[in-house]
Amino acid sequence: MTSFTATLLPPTPTRQLYYYDVALRLSATSSGATISGLVLRVNNGDSDYDCPWETQRIVRGGQWDLMSMGYCRPYTYSKSPGSQVALDITYVDDEGHSGSLSATTPVTGP
Repeated sequence: MTSFTATLLPPTPTRQLYYYDVALRLSATSSGATISGLVLRVNNGDSDYDCPWETQRIVRGGQWDLMSMGYCRPYTYSKSPGSQVALDITYVDDEGHSGSLSATTPVTGP
């Protein structure tokens, strides 16, 4: 994992929930990988997708950015401010090995 951050986006008059702007960048150094699942969750909230999950590919030596999914990227939200966002990724590398990656990052922002 190259980077993983979460920034709090407070409620607005038209949006009553707290959302988290998550930035994630992954690198594939020794092998390429196909991401078969990715879940984000805030410690006191829920997570969702606006589109069905589609596998994501990282070529060997390449990088993949969560923002590349655009509107379809997974997101997390809560009714009150959260203190951390967790990430769970499942993948299969080019040699056919299945694996998972989990990480937690503190929430920054207002």
